[in-house]
Parts: sequence; structure tokens; C-alpha cells
Amino acid sequence: MTGLTKQQKAIVFGSWLGWSLDGYDLVLMLLVTPLISILFFPAEDPTFSLLATFAAYTVVLMIIATTGFGPIPVFLSERFPTEIRNSASGFIYNGGLIFGSWAPLIAIAML
Repeated sequence: MTGLTKQQKAIVFGSWLGWSLDGYDLVLMLLVTPLISILFFPAEDPTFSLLATFAAYTVVLMIIATTGFGPIPVFLSERFPTEIRNSASGFIYNGGLIFGSWAPLIAIAML
């Protein structure tokens, strides 16, 4: 059995680093959430404050995540010649939406 090549070591290190940073992000969010809930959503019930904070996170993240979808049709329409621009971009954009909508079902089936 031979050792790992330099490229394989870089792949292993990169995946470990990404996993570590993702865990760090979750821990940071869990540590900062009670502070944000006290500062921005003061209430008698701390459970309501935490739920309001998570609701605010959800709204902000939905806005941030969906801002990238606006330029996609414009980008796709510029990728094709004029003769087939509307049909091709519409087919690809809607095909991605249709096939992407099956992703949650496939993920649940994999569990």
C-alpha cells in the first residue's frame, strides 16, 4: 500500500477544513443566538425571544439566498444564439427547477 499523493492529501485536508469551518459556524450561531435574542427581542419568556431570533435568521437568510436567482434568466439568455435563446433558456431554467424540486424527496429516500 502506497502513501497518499500530494493532491490526495490536499483533498483530504480541504474536506476536513470545510467540515471544521461548518461546525465552527454552527457553534458560533448557537452561542450568539441567545445574545441577539436578549438584545433585539427582549421578552418575559426566553423561549419566545429565541424563536423570534430564529425567525429573523430565517427571513434574512431567505432574502440573501433568493437574491441570486434574479440574474439567472438574464445570464442564461446571453449564453445562447438569438435563434434559440428563448426556447433554450426557458427549457434549461425550468428543467433545473423541475429536477431540483425532486432533491428533497431523493434526500429523504436516501435516509
